[in-house]
Parts: sequence; C-alpha cells; structure tokens
Amino acid sequence: LSPEQGFARVEVGYRRDERHAIRLVPRPTPAEGPRISPGGQWLVTGGARGITAEVARRLAVRFGLRLVLLGTTPPGDEPWERLDARALETLKRDVMIGARATGRKPNEAWDAVARVIEVRRNLAALQACGIEASYHVCRIDDAEALRDTLSAARASGGPFRGVIHGAGFEHTGRFDRKTPAEVHRTLGGKVSGLVGLVDALRHDPLEAFVAFGSLTGRCGGVGQTDYALANDLRATIEIIRRELAVTPGDVYDTVLVDVSRQRLENLNYFNTV
Repeated sequence: LSPEQGFARVEVGYRRDERHAIRLVPRPTPAEGPRISPGGQWLVTGGARGITAEVARRLAVRFGLRLVLLGTTPPGDEPWERLDARALETLKRDVMIGARATGRKPNEAWDAVARVIEVRRNLAALQACGIEASYHVCRIDDAEALRDTLSAARASGGPFRGVIHGAGFEHTGRFDRKTPAEVHRTLGGKVSGLVGLVDALRHDPLEAFVAFGSLTGRCGGVGQTDYALANDLRATIEIIRRELAVTPGDVYDTVLVDVSRQRLENLNYFNTV
C-alpha cells in the first residue's frame, strides 16, 4: 500500500454521517510569515539546543526579540565550549574512561557533557549577536515549575508575544525494551508540556505559536513507537487548539524533516530583512 492508501484504510472517521479519511496533500509554503512585532518577548522550549536554538536566534536577530529559553540541561560552570578539537577529544576520552570505571555507560556519560557544551555554545552565540536572552532549567510538563518560571519572566520582560515549542525527547529502541520512564518523558515534552504551555499562556497577547514536530508522527519510524505517538498527539492538539482558538495568535504546526543549519541558510524568511 502507498502511504495514502494505508492512511485511508486504517484512519477513518464519521462526522454528520460523512465518511472522512486521511490523505497527504501538498501545500505551498506561505509567501509571508507571521506578523511579528519588533522587540517582543518570546518563549522558546528546548531553545538552547538543536534546530530550535538556530531558529530562535535568527528570529531574535531579525525582530529584536527578547528570548526566554527553557531546557532540562543545566549549563554548569565549566567553560568546555572554549576547548579546541584536540582538547575536546581528550575530555571525551577522560569522561568515558571515568564512566566505565564507575559502572556507568560511557556513551551516556559523554552525551550529557556534549549537551552542556551545546547549551553553553548557543548561549554564547546569542550573547555575541547582542540578543537579550535568559535560560531556565524547567521541565514544561511540571505545571507548577512552568507557571513560576513564566511569572518571573513576565515580571522582568513583560507578557509573551510568541512561542516556539521545540522541546522533545527521543530514545530509539525496541518497544519491549522501552521503560515506562522513557515513554513518559517522550510524551511529556510533546504532549503534556504542550497542554501545560497552552494553559499557562492563555492570557498572554500571543502573535504566533509555533510547534515543532516530526514526520515520524505520521509515517512512523524504526524503534520510535512512543516518539511517533507523541508527535501525532501533538499535531492533534494543535489542530483542536487552532479550531477552538484557545489562545490568541496564529498557530503554526511545523514538521521538521532532515533540517540542517546549512539548509536554513537558504530560507528566504531569515535572509530577507
């Protein structure tokens, strides 16, 4: 079966006695992006790492935005981001040897350090661009922590004008080997976290709410059962929120497919001032 035939056979619904099925429909990229007021404060989840950090930086440069970044990786105090390639290889070797000696998984130990390095590098890049940004360690599926963090940000920078929801967690593995903690964490960022954001930002004068997702939510992926579920639920929540206008502002449901920083260089929206 082609993807369209598969979707049409297994996803069928009836509304007012009409049969509805899903099929893929090509849609051109909008000629214009959202209307963004210069100088506003934007919330960015997962905003200090990956493609989310790159998009946030470019938007902030173009529109003079103040960024409130939420993440789960503490930036620490070690200036590892200043190390050259040789020094990083030495650090990686030492971390992995130390992990092995203490019964920990070497790759996981290094991944934790690599995340810190990426966060610190991206925060330094924002500062170098003259962007006013603050970074907060906060799980967005923790409603109380999220509410407190956003309240403090509003007190210093005013209400939020926009949101980029890029937080997420993905751990590839066989379904029978996935732990409940991994599944809960995967759903927490994309689903529970999104619901919490919608509720916490209900009274902010939002101009745009951009949610990043993955094609995995529609087409699946090897070892990504929980990640596919999380992205499909996220998209469903966005559709409902758009139809009910739960929060103000335009809703943008964005699916990222093999997007690299080099490919971002070719996006006219960021290059046109």
